Amino acid sequence: MEDFSSRRESVSSINSYFDESPYLPPQRAQRIGVSRNQIIYRPPTFSQLVVDELIPRRNEYKYTDLASDSDEIRLLVLHPGQYEEKIECSLMTVASNDRKLHYEALSYHWGVDEPTKEIWIRSFKGSFQGKAVKNIRGFHNIAHYVKPHKFYIRSNLFAALRQFRDTERELVLWIDALCINQDNQQEKNRQVLKMAEIYSRAYNVCIWLGESNDQSDMAIEFIPTILNLSQFDTLINDQKALKHWTALADLMRSTWFSRRWVVQEIAYAREATLHCGNGTIHWADFADAVALFVTNLDNISAWLRASKDFSKGLNILGHVPASGATILVNATSNLFRKSNDGHILEHRSSLETLVSTLLTFGAADPRDTIYALLSIAKDTTTHPDVPLISDLSSSMSSHQSDTDLVSLTANYSKNIVEVYKDFTAFCVQSSHSLDIICRHWAPSERKKPFTVKESLRLGKMKALLEIAKFPSWVPRLAESAFGAPEEALNGRKNGDSLVGHPDRKYYSASRGIDANNIRFEDYPIDQSHEGGSKQQKTRAIPATQSGSVNGSSQNEIAPPALSHDKRTDSTETIKPTPKLFGISMFVYGFQIGTIADLSARLAEGMILNESLRMGGWEEPDDDSVVKVPDQLWRTLVADRGPDGNNPPSWYHRACLHCLANRTNTGDINTAVLIARGQPTMMVEFLKRVQSVVWNRKLLKSEDERCFGLAPTRAEVNDIICILYGCSVPVILREHRTQTATFFEFIGESYVHGMMDGQAMSGKRKQQEFELR
Repeated sequence: MEDFSSRRESVSSINSYFDESPYLPPQRAQRIGVSRNQIIYRPPTFSQLVVDELIPRRNEYKYTDLASDSDEIRLLVLHPGQYEEKIECSLMTVASNDRKLHYEALSYHWGVDEPTKEIWIRSFKGSFQGKAVKNIRGFHNIAHYVKPHKFYIRSNLFAALRQFRDTERELVLWIDALCINQDNQQEKNRQVLKMAEIYSRAYNVCIWLGESNDQSDMAIEFIPTILNLSQFDTLINDQKALKHWTALADLMRSTWFSRRWVVQEIAYAREATLHCGNGTIHWADFADAVALFVTNLDNISAWLRASKDFSKGLNILGHVPASGATILVNATSNLFRKSNDGHILEHRSSLETLVSTLLTFGAADPRDTIYALLSIAKDTTTHPDVPLISDLSSSMSSHQSDTDLVSLTANYSKNIVEVYKDFTAFCVQSSHSLDIICRHWAPSERKKPFTVKESLRLGKMKALLEIAKFPSWVPRLAESAFGAPEEALNGRKNGDSLVGHPDRKYYSASRGIDANNIRFEDYPIDQSHEGGSKQQKTRAIPATQSGSVNGSSQNEIAPPALSHDKRTDSTETIKPTPKLFGISMFVYGFQIGTIADLSARLAEGMILNESLRMGGWEEPDDDSVVKVPDQLWRTLVADRGPDGNNPPSWYHRACLHCLANRTNTGDINTAVLIARGQPTMMVEFLKRVQSVVWNRKLLKSEDERCFGLAPTRAEVNDIICILYGCSVPVILREHRTQTATFFEFIGESYVHGMMDGQAMSGKRKQQEFELR
């Protein structure tokens, strides 16, 4: 690529092409004022490509490295053109701390298709760059001086560039896929740290949902009507508006709302506009419309159920409160305390809080489950004097001061388990609590092997993303209340987490004792025990540093498969399987019982007669029901109200009413009783019951001292434990091999009478548990 300075035309003559008036991005959607007086997770709406697998596509454009010790970033200048014309643009290097820069940042969903759409990129270097950005008009007059090079992008970004491109003037944009060299890991690590600054300094953040359809157009046109509060009460009772509400719910299912990175992108935006095809609305107006929709969801759903055209009712809308759009609207308004002019004064949420609550948002790279939230958490601001987590000693004291806390920074040279171990260690050290191992936050392991194309594209990164299995102390998101992001719209899947919010504990089973001397160690995986043969056809892969506390493991990196190897079987050699390592987590605590009996799974909140009897319920001799055993009704609500406080006394009477309205087989069908809607206090009680018992089991210990709730994976002979630093009891499963005894973490538990430290006052035999 030619440097512009090598051209015969001087920089001074180049500057003469520019208009002296400063560049400002185009005016986007303005806020709307107030005049006086079974849901399927929707894929992107943009057109899908038919990819010719046989035609290799190689980028001709080559990036010039950014200076590693500077504040340099790249900006993209999108040159004007007609809709169908080829897309031409230029990349320019600028200083990110130049407050005179005016640009817009694009927020969009990358997509899963291959980069097959071609654009043409020029690159400019030289002292004239600042002027080029500040006074960009007339930029196309000099663009022809540099030869463009072909570059391939994915279809959704291509559609966005084509939609945003102006026919007469240049646009200056920051787009991660183009402004960051995605093949340079060092640059990627550095630029990820700058993304908060980039989005906060952008003149506007353009949210691209994809190409439009009739439903999306209807939804965007409907939003100003929703915001007219003088007509709102009439609107939610108007059957003619039902199709518009369903269109809005459909827009809220756009794939953009499932991206992890959008949380920081919209949180840092000074101004933001939402775009779907030609349709545009200000983000603040969209957020207000969503909030009003959710607040009045019950009324709208009732009309939908009563309508002949929308007989599916809630199934049409999906579980709107669990949608990414709803969670994003609620979260972004509470992440920061801001000044009147939009500057951030305070970060309000810890990293553990963000990871534990923003569950609907996924990431193509599982490591971004953590990395995408670092810049918005209050406890992960990087300070030069704070050591990195990989510099820790092999054990952590729970009594370290806040000044001793490690920083957690993005490092894409680490594999998934290393990143998750670092995050777990960070949470334990910063909160002095083990509750993080009870919160279901981690995406599930990849089940399918990478395709040949994916392997070629990932290169060395493949080994960092291909994990045999996660340790049991990394709780899977699929076991959370609403499951994985693609499942959330279908309604509840499991009971709510018992440990509650990170900033407010509901229980104190270990009576406030901190997590003492937690440590992590590597162990070799017995592949024959794991189901693999001791020898297999494989290519040896280099060991990578684990980033564990002692920095010596490979953390269960699976060996690359021998796909499409052109060697014949006669030339293949049998090599020993490379030794794989996992990470053990060592914790302290004691056992309080062994599970001797388990009820059937309380599927969808259905409480069978056998489960009631297990809790001490006995059929009365007459028709009157006057008392329910304390351990039964309190266990059904985990001895707490929905706000985490002690349950109201009327819960007992509401439970009596439920028992008096059992089915002919003696079961409590919570869904049927809730659907009746009366009495309202019974409905409120049953909603709490559902949020607790859904898909869990009732447990009883062999000495009958322990009665409560266990995860659905619990089995007879599992042990019930109190772990120091954990606010609730947990269920562990012992495993013995010829060389080791270790425990599998099954999950959190409710044990009646053991939730507030009662077990700590008696005799106990402390032991160390190795969790794998």
